[in-house]
Amino acid sequence: IAELGFGNDNVFSKTLVTSFKKASLHLTIDFSGSMNGIKLNNSITSAVAIAKAASMVSNINVVISARNTTWERRRGEAKPMICIIYDSKINKLSHIRKYFPYLTVAGLTPEGLCFEAVRKIISDGNSEDNYFVNYSDGQPYAPNYGGNNAVRHTKKIVDNIRHSGTKVLSYFIYESAIYRREKQDFKIMYGKDAQFIDPTNMMDVARTLNKAFLGN
Repeated sequence: IAELGFGNDNVFSKTLVTSFKKASLHLTIDFSGSMNGIKLNNSITSAVAIAKAASMVSNINVVISARNTTWERRRGEAKPMICIIYDSKINKLSHIRKYFPYLTVAGLTPEGLCFEAVRKIISDGNSEDNYFVNYSDGQPYAPNYGGNNAVRHTKKIVDNIRHSGTKVLSYFIYESAIYRREKQDFKIMYGKDAQFIDPTNMMDVARTLNKAFLGN
């Protein structure tokens, strides 16, 4: 169904799905400085397409969150931050048109520190099917949080999300090449649910999400 948001109405000539289980999809986007440009633009386009597609089908709730770090002036340090920027239970699509053009990057990549908050949000839901979808472009990093310790912590939180019954899909967004260490760490954190996506071909996201929704 995510392809509907990209204007691909040919799906109707191939498959007709009349109903879905009640489902909730939490899509969280890395808004760190390194996501600036095409990576962030296409990630947002993909997220909006998913929100639009879900609005055309009953029983699917979509939450989109942005995560990075914010500067705490009093202590003079960066703090992890995650912000809900769209919730289909509360917001209409006009909310996206009004506010999303002003979204921009800032800060670092706190990953697991923010995913813990997402895990609590997901666990508070009553959906039959829960999905956790992550877009990011690098390794976890924040003040006093980085390297192998941050990778292992992020893996632990992702495992907790998965063990709660939530399906995980995580996309590494890259422009030209991926460093070997980054790819290895991403696979450690997300395991079999790790995907590597060229931001010029975000339709790959739609295809893998379709498979998840249809249970393939």
